[in-house]
Amino acid sequence: MVRNTEVKELGHFINGKVVAGKSGRFSDVYNPSSGIVIAKVPLATKGEVQEAMYTAQKAFPAWRTLSAGKRTEIILRFRSLLIDRMDALMNMICTESGKTIKEAKGEITQGLASVDLAINVPHLLKGEYAVNIGGNINAYSAKEPLGVVAAISPFNCPVMVPLAITSMAIAVGNCVILKPSERVPCSALFLSELWKEAGLPDGVWTVINGDKGTVLELLANPAIQAISFVGSTPVADIIYTTGSKYGKRVTALGSGTDMVDAELEQAANAFLGAAYGVASQHCMAISTIMPVGEETANKISKKWIEQDNESASSFAFPSNH
Repeated sequence: MVRNTEVKELGHFINGKVVAGKSGRFSDVYNPSSGIVIAKVPLATKGEVQEAMYTAQKAFPAWRTLSAGKRTEIILRFRSLLIDRMDALMNMICTESGKTIKEAKGEITQGLASVDLAINVPHLLKGEYAVNIGGNINAYSAKEPLGVVAAISPFNCPVMVPLAITSMAIAVGNCVILKPSERVPCSALFLSELWKEAGLPDGVWTVINGDKGTVLELLANPAIQAISFVGSTPVADIIYTTGSKYGKRVTALGSGTDMVDAELEQAANAFLGAAYGVASQHCMAISTIMPVGEETANKISKKWIEQDNESASSFAFPSNH
């Protein structure tokens, strides 16, 4: 792992270049393995967010009209650069997120899978055509980009999640504004350099660093047509509610590990089948369930007892026994 004690002052990536923040407000970026501050990331003003949106809007018409094949060429070059610079990117992930080299490599590999899917965009963009649906009328459908879309990514996967929620958006002809977690901005800026080197036109890819105020501006501003978010459940709820209120398409993925608000009867049924089906000899049999909190544990245990009693009362031996 690269250990760097120099505190760098980062910027935003707007219109094809790194620009210094104007707000005068910064957030410290730590190396979790040492607790040392390795960088300071600027927190954008409302004006900086709007500037980023303006450059993305200007870039959109030319990008959307570029052929899918030409867009794919750029994505292929980006993929090649990701592989060529994998060691540097792995070190960056380790330094700002605290992951091991093996974990960092796995994350990049998973991110590459999203890039690989985006490379298939010429096929995925095919529409449909129906002949004589009624009264000698033929109908067809075509897939079109939305415009400027925003992606808000979490701290735990600084490369994999941004690639997962932006690669296809770029491939189909959208312009993307990424707001990474302020804890791990270095990886997002590294990806920006690779997109630039791959030949992506200025304004198609933007990284704006910030906090809650930046997110609220992305949610409310009419220039943003869609939002993709991965993070905690409470924030996902805010993102979905607020974005939808402003008429945007929203994908908000919250934490997938909590069972506090799960449908307990369904969870109990699923666990019993997964644990005891095939006499518990299934190769994928579940051995452990971890309820969140004592109250949840008591409720799910009660469900199991109720189901066990129902099964026992409904069982009857044949009459000849």
